Amino acid sequence: MFDISVLDYILSLTVTYLVGVGTGLTICCKYKDKFMSRTSSKDDLSQMNPTPPVIEASAPPVSHVPGIKVTYE
Repeated sequence: MFDISVLDYILSLTVTYLVGVGTGLTICCKYKDKFMSRTSSKDDLSQMNPTPPVIEASAPPVSHVPGIKVTYE
């Protein structure tokens, strides 16, 4: 029925690819503000959550054991 050459096939794939890329870029440029607001919504969530309470230690951890003498030769 149809005799499609290799060049016609490559041309149709190229045109289809360029139309798809152009459509994607157009959509991204048109809705750029909505995409940017979604990335900054993480900052809004951190403002809504209260900060966790700070727990202060009553005594520092023991780092020295009395009664043991270590000598180096």
